[in-house]
Amino acid sequence: MIGDQVNIETHNTDGVTTIFPFPHRFLANADIKIFLNEALFVGSYSVSGAGSDIGGSVTITPALATGSTITIFDDPSLVQTVDIENNVTLLEEVMEPAFDRIYLSQQALREKVGRSVRASITSPLQTELDFIGNI
Repeated sequence: MIGDQVNIETHNTDGVTTIFPFPHRFLANADIKIFLNEALFVGSYSVSGAGSDIGGSVTITPALATGSTITIFDDPSLVQTVDIENNVTLLEEVMEPAFDRIYLSQQALREKVGRSVRASITSPLQTELDFIGNI
């Protein structure tokens, strides 16, 4: 079950630490995105803990110099992973991860939208073009 969980963690680097905890459920190691300061991290790292209710961790080697910030973000891919056929028994172990992916994706989207510039819900703007034209 996926509750109303946080899907982002930040850690400060200290020149020694290589393992950074991510204590939130995520479904696939590939869903985890790492940022160093404000940029997508392209260095050497590994992710463990996919599917665990207690989350996992990110290991970055070598240790990063003191003074940076690591941000770990669960950003599930928006794919349907289950193909449901007619007249087939729906098994919990098949359906639960599919529904979990939906809710984790919604939480990631909520995080992204919450960080964006948006018009008020009461704004008379009808389209994105109207909004851009009023900037």
